Amino acid sequence: MPRLFLIALAVVLFAAGCATTTTRYKKSPILAYGYHPYWMGDEWKDESVEALDGIFFFEIEVEGDGSLRTSNGWPIRWTELTQTARARGTVLAPTFTLFGSAKFDSVFTSPEAIRRLTANVLGVATNEAATGVHLDFEMFTAVDPVARLAYTQFVERIAVQLASTRPDAHLSVFLPPFDVPDAFDESRLAAAVDHVVVQGYDFHYRGSETSGPVAPIRGWGGQNWEGIARRYALLGVPMDKILMAVPLYGYEWPTETDRPGSPTRGRGNTISLGNVSKDRVPALEGSALARAAQYGLQRDVQSGSAWYAYERTDGWRQGWFEDEVSLRQKMDFVRMRGMAGVAFFPLGYDEGRTVARLLAE
Repeated sequence: MPRLFLIALAVVLFAAGCATTTTRYKKSPILAYGYHPYWMGDEWKDESVEALDGIFFFEIEVEGDGSLRTSNGWPIRWTELTQTARARGTVLAPTFTLFGSAKFDSVFTSPEAIRRLTANVLGVATNEAATGVHLDFEMFTAVDPVARLAYTQFVERIAVQLASTRPDAHLSVFLPPFDVPDAFDESRLAAAVDHVVVQGYDFHYRGSETSGPVAPIRGWGGQNWEGIARRYALLGVPMDKILMAVPLYGYEWPTETDRPGSPTRGRGNTISLGNVSKDRVPALEGSALARAAQYGLQRDVQSGSAWYAYERTDGWRQGWFEDEVSLRQKMDFVRMRGMAGVAFFPLGYDEGRTVARLLAE
């Protein structure tokens, strides 16, 4: 029997099994996943774990030879998390991360590296501590066409293997909003997995030349959620395969003026939605909600995003973020477009409050 036919058949059977899993875990009109980063420790206990359909444990880092740089204690140090997720029927998927085109090409142009990575991923995915696996491979420049195809085939092989050994396991991949370097075959990847998690944030980032929304629904030159939905529809990716990743953080920049879209005077700082201990995340520069309460919360009409501005002796500063109002708008957008749901990043940056309120509605 031809190999491609066997792969296609296994993927179909795998998808059917995962559909049952999705139904079992679904607790609301849309799915709600969240990334729990290792550096937040046991802060997951403050989240509404029982209201989440899935948790992506972040992260297990992949090296250029397919080996694992670190697993950040997975699964030994996370026994309570794994037991809680299992007891509550919440998908728990360790996240494999690989950042940068050079490392991606190194792995996916080497048959030996691919074999090593395949064994590592399947070893984690088939361990009873996990009920899924999430692949977060991010490239921002062009990749070798050989590596691009090899990555797609790698994901398809993982899907086939899981279909035969862990048909209840959840498989997902992280994908960029617009994929300028064309590093991914989005439609083929979507066909092989349970869900694709599409990055819905960092349209403005620390190094942006102007201030603006981190995750705009509309406006701002088409770099927004509406543009993402159009692109993925044109690619033929089913909307019900898409989880939109939403941020629980924002950025504050030094700006030339107090107006939205002002030129920045330097790199911005990352701000969390709520208060996060400096002991956990020293790089965070305070709470967006606290700053907005102090300086006055404003709402951008185009994007729906929240922002504030204030003046210091060295000039203006602006902070942009997504609050409960704009996050609710994003969840409504997902519902109206028939998307699968959302994935909050990172859990805990809201003090365990905003996500809980949104999921209680």
